Amino acid sequence: MSYLFWQPDCRPSITRRTVLTTIFASLLAPKVVTAASPDQSTNLMDAFWVCYNANRGADLETRVAALNTTFLRPHIAFYIASIAHGGPIHLMNSFISQWLTRVDGRVSDIHAMAEAIQPAWQEHEPRFRKVFPEAITRKLTIMPSIGCFNAKPGRLDGAETLFAAPDGMVLMGNTIEDLPVTLDHEAFHLYQNQVNQTINASYVWGRLWSEGLAQYVSQRLNPHASQSSIMMSTELAQASPQDIAAGTELARKAFDSTDQTALQTLFAAMTHDTLPPRIGYLVGLRAVEKISGNHTLDELARMPADRVRPILYRALCC
Repeated sequence: MSYLFWQPDCRPSITRRTVLTTIFASLLAPKVVTAASPDQSTNLMDAFWVCYNANRGADLETRVAALNTTFLRPHIAFYIASIAHGGPIHLMNSFISQWLTRVDGRVSDIHAMAEAIQPAWQEHEPRFRKVFPEAITRKLTIMPSIGCFNAKPGRLDGAETLFAAPDGMVLMGNTIEDLPVTLDHEAFHLYQNQVNQTINASYVWGRLWSEGLAQYVSQRLNPHASQSSIMMSTELAQASPQDIAAGTELARKAFDSTDQTALQTLFAAMTHDTLPPRIGYLVGLRAVEKISGNHTLDELARMPADRVRPILYRALCC
């Protein structure tokens, strides 16, 4: 699940004091410094902490410059793959400054989360494969996301990869106890893309099915987890029937749309005037619960778009 702390219309203006750091894969091909383990996981956190601690007492401008030079650029391949999906990266220095200030207040929590991810992944793998035995081997990359996401699927060097960001998890309110849910949710996105590429998440209905089903899978695989953990939000777990009804109505009206306003309202982690952030995740979960019936989780993962679309619409109508 990917979150952004800032929205396009909230970006500060670009002046000589607000430098836009634009990094293109075609222009930069630095050597990537990684800490890889035998189980195909990569941990960038040690390298990050070296840079962070070396400049902790400096002013923010100096710290941002050091972070760009000694950490972000040497590891830019990971950010191109996770944040930019292979394209250019645009991170404003003012945004990085705000993130560093937030990190300063949660250092011990981020350290603890970073240490907990690898053991949680090792526990996740055999449990996930019992349900989805055909799941291909996936790499794990633990890295600071500069506040852009908590965990998300992607591809790095041609391999399916789950990017896990301890800074994003902590700053977005996730706890160590939430890790099994988070890893199952994101790993399922990788699996569904492996076995079923007919679902187009550019459409409201496709995103509703993709996220709703990932929520449903993580709920089934973690039956003792709280709804706040499953939804990754206390506010969403406590959404009123009126909020759910309003979110369902919006999803139904925008069902076949690729309208960004509708997608943002339903799925983005931003505050709205009328609906809780990410209400589409809950609407999707409730729809999948109606549809699931006697289907196995693997059958649901493989259900093609021409079958999903009509039954999903009906689930929103009753």
